[in-house]
Amino acid sequence: VEPHNSFELAEAIRLVLHNRPLLPQMGRRNWEMRTQYDTETVIAQLLRILNVDAAAATEPQATEFLASKVAK
Repeated sequence: VEPHNSFELAEAIRLVLHNRPLLPQMGRRNWEMRTQYDTETVIAQLLRILNVDAAAATEPQATEFLASKVAK
């Protein structure tokens, strides 16, 4: 569903309401997405992209450094 498209959203809701076999599939996919986009996983990926040692990133000075980079 495209953002700000109420027609597509209404159609998606109608589809889900009238297609009960779709619900278990959606539940499984939701679980997969939850684990894929888990905060811990995403942060670890971002740290790798930034070439930051995850263990060192928990040190206070590293946290301040990262915060300054994110704020820019």
